Amino acid sequence: MVASCCRFLCYFCRISRQNQKAMFDHLSYLLENSSVGLASPAMRGSTPLDVAASSVMDNNSLALALEEPDLEKVVTYLAGCGLQSCVMLLAKGYPDIGWNPIEGERYLSFLRFAVFSNGESVEENSNTVVKLLIRRPECFGPALRGEGGNGLLAAMLEAIKISEDPALDLPCTANGEPSGSGEDEEEEVAHTGNAIMSFYSALIDLLGRCAPEMHVSDNTFYSLYFIIKPLFIDDSLIEIQS
Repeated sequence: MVASCCRFLCYFCRISRQNQKAMFDHLSYLLENSSVGLASPAMRGSTPLDVAASSVMDNNSLALALEEPDLEKVVTYLAGCGLQSCVMLLAKGYPDIGWNPIEGERYLSFLRFAVFSNGESVEENSNTVVKLLIRRPECFGPALRGEGGNGLLAAMLEAIKISEDPALDLPCTANGEPSGSGEDEEEEVAHTGNAIMSFYSALIDLLGRCAPEMHVSDNTFYSLYFIIKPLFIDDSLIEIQS
């Protein structure tokens, strides 16, 4: 029922800007319940967080109406994903990897709509998001969390390794055998390796959209520069593309 209602509300927002505004007025409630369904691949596009994103999507005026407490709430949830595994997935037999890239990627996607609208950067929101991310380094995932992280390339290689091993990538039965690899169950299965790669891809995409023009000499540019610079040491992007 939740998925059906959220799917309808997403369509409702797309019909007109008046509908978007009507739903935007309930943004706080949607964000407070944003964790509902995030860990279920079958509910992707049909969760309260998706409705919240639809209420600001491609609408510059509503994106500008986002307040710092709203963005801070999302960043707080994102930070939580970097500190512990998803309880629901653990209950289904997924391995405990110590963090929650599946739900984290969804919060990153919401922030992308907040900082980038109609092909243009929403500078006010970008500045706020950068400031909030700097305060919560756990938002960057374990591989990029300060000096203890192994870097982006190592994270991607580990994700590929996980995706190639069903025992690490999929939930296990009581007998320790991987489950959920059948075609009928594929829609309900979350793949851990793919989730990790999707998280870091969404993170880099978000940081790129937050970046101001290079000729702009302000604190935001330099703050973002010092965040992104360590991510790409040793030609890691070239290695990842390979």
